[in-house]
Amino acid sequence: MIEKREQPSGVRLRPFLVLGVALIAVPLIAVAALLSPLFQPSAAGACASSVGLERAFVASDAVFVGTVTTVRDDAADGRPLRTASFAVERVWKGPRARHASVRVRVQRCGFVPSPGTRWLVFAGGVPLEAASMGASVRLGAARGSVDGSLGGFVQRYGPGAVPH
Repeated sequence: MIEKREQPSGVRLRPFLVLGVALIAVPLIAVAALLSPLFQPSAAGACASSVGLERAFVASDAVFVGTVTTVRDDAADGRPLRTASFAVERVWKGPRARHASVRVRVQRCGFVPSPGTRWLVFAGGVPLEAASMGASVRLGAARGSVDGSLGGFVQRYGPGAVPH
């Protein structure tokens, strides 16, 4: 008589177990690899989305809308820095001057000025430096469209003053 040996139940399930783990693990690893740059401290600290407009407004010495006229590369304390000059259109806080210069730390994301771009600028200090968390907001090219670009900023803080 031939004796039948039964295999342990784990042996039959092993290929399915390996396949099941692979089907779960591979997508999770792929998602983690894609999302990991978003959670690096240097990137998170530099992005505009990390600062609310209200907090930026309260913390800033100068808040204005202006168009970048020139950008000069500088260096301070061994860190990359740019100085952007603006033709100012509206002022909410700070001097009501037609022109302003703002120092900008070069970061991975956030406030990256280039000539011809319009910004709602949050800055402070002497000389003026853009808010450290990149709270400044790039606006559309059309003059007078501040409210549409800012989702109620003008409704909350008023139309701002015309520089003189």
